Amino acid sequence: MKTKVVALDVYGTLIASDDYDNELPPRDGLAEFFKKCSSHGINVVTSSDVNIETMKRELGEAFSKRNLELSLFDNFFRITTFNQVNPENPLPKDYLPILMHYKIQPPELLVVGDNPYLDFTKAKEIGSQTLQVPKYIIKEDGFDFSSIELI
Repeated sequence: MKTKVVALDVYGTLIASDDYDNELPPRDGLAEFFKKCSSHGINVVTSSDVNIETMKRELGEAFSKRNLELSLFDNFFRITTFNQVNPENPLPKDYLPILMHYKIQPPELLVVGDNPYLDFTKAKEIGSQTLQVPKYIIKEDGFDFSSIELI
């Protein structure tokens, strides 16, 4: 089944997770990745567990370092991981809001993230595609988004 939506985790996937002063640029190859998705008719969204306005601000600051615009994203989703029973043990992300918004089947969603538990547990349970990238902590980790193959 063809990919129709790519859901990107933000922290540790697109931008460095511990870059509190926003010094580091986003990952390499993002401009090419967005072009590739656009040419295949694939929507790209965020799937972060952080407040959307905070995430947009921090993502915008990082994107400006590579002359990228937030308008490259079709939408921004806050996927909560808060566990009311045990707040110290977060729950995996539930991608149902994205599936419902785009009226797609789980195999048509590609989830890209760095955390196997939080980012992929529910995605794999429902049959979505997943792609784990190395956690972005340091500037030069060798990962390039343009290397992602789209189905």
